[in-house]
Amino acid sequence: MIHNTLGNKVKIIGTTLESRINHSHDLRFLVKLENEFSGKIVYAYGQNQVVNRRYTKLELPYNTTSNVFTGEVNLIPVGYWKYEIYEVSFEAGVPNIMDETNSPKTEVTVLAVSAENGIVNGQVDSGKLHVHQPEGVEEDTYIKLDGVSDNYIYPYGDVETGVNQGGDKHYTHIQIQSIMVWNITHNLKKFPSVSVVDSAGSKVTGEVDYIDINTVRLTFTAEFGGEAYLN
Repeated sequence: MIHNTLGNKVKIIGTTLESRINHSHDLRFLVKLENEFSGKIVYAYGQNQVVNRRYTKLELPYNTTSNVFTGEVNLIPVGYWKYEIYEVSFEAGVPNIMDETNSPKTEVTVLAVSAENGIVNGQVDSGKLHVHQPEGVEEDTYIKLDGVSDNYIYPYGDVETGVNQGGDKHYTHIQIQSIMVWNITHNLKKFPSVSVVDSAGSKVTGEVDYIDINTVRLTFTAEFGGEAYLN
């Protein structure tokens, strides 16, 4: 189990050499992180990569906006994350600037066949990561959940029963202007579930990024207006 304080770089120690798949080309390691509470998924290429005979060290810098190619991650909501490490090989060497044209951004991304383009060979390691708030600024209380993931402790609501005192807090955001990115300040002091409808009342799905316990960013593939319900 790796422990990390939100805002610090994540340092992952894995064992990739003994499970290495491609033995002839240069490698980078793509890390997939999934929050076990919200299901949020973040991808990042490990930085400052060091491969030794007994272990591999990778670093993931913190940033409010995640970037798979620079390795920057925003691991909100805090709590337990599981991670998987994928081996990516480059026949012509790792490019100086990695981007979506030469480096797969997920474990299922397949690029055009080229010596300059990376290939995902497969998973070489996995583990768990616990992310917690800095000491003195903790905003979350925790409850123990019985479920398929043993009895992990998850951030959940404002009180230990998982139901907020005075009734469940919710917020409705009305988006008048048609845009692709909605930045919403809800001040609920939690990481709420989010559902979105367009102006015609049809449900729309998009990417949800929790900036902090009071702010969320919604990103869609097209511009539109409508409403977001946060609960």
